[in-house]
Amino acid sequence: MRLVQLNIWDGCLLRYAIKFLKETDADLVNLQEVSKGMDSKDSEYFSVYDGLQKALKYKYSFYSPMAEGKLGNNSVSKGQLILSKYPITYRKVIYTHGRLKKNSNFSSKDMNNRLLQHIKVNADGKTINVLNYHGIFIWGTKMGNKATEAHSKKILKCMNSIDKKEQIILSGDFNLAPGSKSLRIISRHYPDLISRYKIKTTRNELSAVKEPVDNILLNNRVKVKSLKVPMVYISDHLPLVMDFY
Repeated sequence: MRLVQLNIWDGCLLRYAIKFLKETDADLVNLQEVSKGMDSKDSEYFSVYDGLQKALKYKYSFYSPMAEGKLGNNSVSKGQLILSKYPITYRKVIYTHGRLKKNSNFSSKDMNNRLLQHIKVNADGKTINVLNYHGIFIWGTKMGNKATEAHSKKILKCMNSIDKKEQIILSGDFNLAPGSKSLRIISRHYPDLISRYKIKTTRNELSAVKEPVDNILLNNRVKVKSLKVPMVYISDHLPLVMDFY
C-alpha cells in the first residue's frame, strides 16, 4: 500500500503535481489547499478538485470545504481532499478551529478555519482509518501556541476513539515543527515519521520556511516499509510518500 501526503499549494503547479501523482500511483492521497468549483461558470483554474479528478480518475474521494465564496464571477470553495482506490465505508469532519465559512472573501481569517477529515477504507479485508489535517498558520513560529495545543487534543480524542485493532494513519500540513508541544501531544501516542526518519525539511526553495511542517503519524498496526520525501517542484511543500502494509 502507498499513501501520499501533499499540500498542493492551491494548484499553483497543478500539472506538475498531477504528473507526479500519476507516476507515484498511490492507493491513498491526502491533500490540503484544494479548491473546488461550485457552479457551471468555474474553469479548471478555479477547481483543483476537478483537474485532479479528470486526470487521476480515483474512484473514491472525500472533499471537505473550509470556506466558500466568490473569486471574481466564480463560486468556489477551498478545503481538503482524500483520494482512494478503495471503497470509503465511513466519513466524518471535525472542525478544530472555527466552522465552515460561507460567503467568504478568502481572507487569512477565513482560511484559518481548520478541520480534520476521517475516513475508513476497506482494503483487501483490512480496515484503514485515514485522517487528513491542515493546521493553522502562525506567523514567525512553528512551535505552536495554546490554540494549536487545543486542536491537537481534539485530534487525539478522535484517534483514541478508533478501534485499536484497525490501522490508523494521520497526515497533513500541521504547520508545526516535530518538537513542538502541540505535535508531541499526538506523537507521544502515535509516533511521527518525520522524527523517525530524521527528515530535515518538507519544503523546497519556493518557500522561505525550512522546518518540516508536514508529517505522518500512525499506530502500531501500520508497518512502514519506507518513507520518501522527494525534492520535487510540484508545490511549495514536498510530498511525503509512505509505503506500508
